[in-house]
Amino acid sequence: MSWQVTIQKVQTEMTTAKKLTLPVVDWLAKQGSPYRWLLAHTFDGIIWGRLDVGGWQLSSGMLPSSPQFIQAELLELRLFGATSEAYVWRDGADLYYRTILDGSGVSYDYYDETYILWGTSSKPAKNDFTILSDGAQGLRHAVPFKINMPEGNGRPARLIMRHYIERHKETGLARIKMSRLQALQPTEEE
Repeated sequence: MSWQVTIQKVQTEMTTAKKLTLPVVDWLAKQGSPYRWLLAHTFDGIIWGRLDVGGWQLSSGMLPSSPQFIQAELLELRLFGATSEAYVWRDGADLYYRTILDGSGVSYDYYDETYILWGTSSKPAKNDFTILSDGAQGLRHAVPFKINMPEGNGRPARLIMRHYIERHKETGLARIKMSRLQALQPTEEE
């Protein structure tokens, strides 16, 4: 396994924060391509989702610990895919959002980083979700894709994040300007 990062270039548009004026479920229903995945953090836990032909399929209710999708409980939400992300967050009683779209706009250096999600055993769930369990504490979550994995055979789910780099014009110092989720995927253990 290599710990080096590969810096690449991409044209990217980043919007500034806007107040979400629609109820979040109505806003969500209008979001489609280029988004494929959903990750929401609520006061009661996380919700995973996948965009299908019939709309968003959510992990709500697949486990006793899977919270329902309720706007008043929402802390943040990310819709993401290979080329874009819409990020919604709570500030007091209001929700705000911003988007990142690769393909046009300002040129940025970037690198992708892979995060390993917890879950060492899997069990099929409805709507092609998989319940991943980890540890004696009974940590469980329902990811929005199928995984067939024997008990204790690694951690098969990955979350890919893209980091956009900005350089100071005078000093050349680099910093991460913005990050977004890019992919959620099953993977084979290396």
